[in-house]
Amino acid sequence: MIAAAVLLSSLMIILGCLYDYFGNVQVNQLKDELRLAAYAVEESGQAYLEKLTARDYRYAWTPEYRLTWIASDGTVLFDTEASAGSMENHGNRMEVREAFSRGESSSVRYSNTWAERTLYYAKALRDGTVLRI
Repeated sequence: MIAAAVLLSSLMIILGCLYDYFGNVQVNQLKDELRLAAYAVEESGQAYLEKLTARDYRYAWTPEYRLTWIASDGTVLFDTEASAGSMENHGNRMEVREAFSRGESSSVRYSNTWAERTLYYAKALRDGTVLRI
């Protein structure tokens, strides 16, 4: 019994550490991907985002990212998963508000579009807009 309890406790500790580690890896990957995308949007604007949404049906994979470009008043300028015109104002989303005030921010919450708990990372661009992944 003691050996089983020690084994179970050790397993729980190891799983907790791995969960934290891989959570941090995911956040760092999002930051890197957003920095690259932000540079491309600053250089090419919406044309870059439109290239990302063009599906190449020769490949079976679907991207695991979603980029949303948001104006300073919270209006969605472009989204890779939904029509920007049909989307509600994003100015009150925590990560967007903080990106406008601090330069960048992240949050974890439920996504209505993807119907799952989602990690968001947002970065303010030089033109006063915010790009979110």
